[in-house]
Amino acid sequence: MTFQEDHHLQIALPGKYRYGLYEDGELVSIAIFSGGRRMKDQGEDYRSFELLRFCHKSDHLVVGGLSKLIRGFIKDFRRMI
Repeated sequence: MTFQEDHHLQIALPGKYRYGLYEDGELVSIAIFSGGRRMKDQGEDYRSFELLRFCHKSDHLVVGGLSKLIRGFIKDFRRMI
């Protein structure tokens, strides 16, 4: 939450799942995802997730950072998506 408060323009959200990128042990970028929601028109085990927040330190540019975080999330939750 502190990282979001320091580096995001909108209010910080706790979300359910938080993924981060580190450089030399320092957190430089985060993606916050919601919990899975059931979709009535999909199968019983299907869940839909939402990216709630993405932010990074203003003095860092991580090329492909958001893609890396989303790929990590998908890898962890592929069986539900």
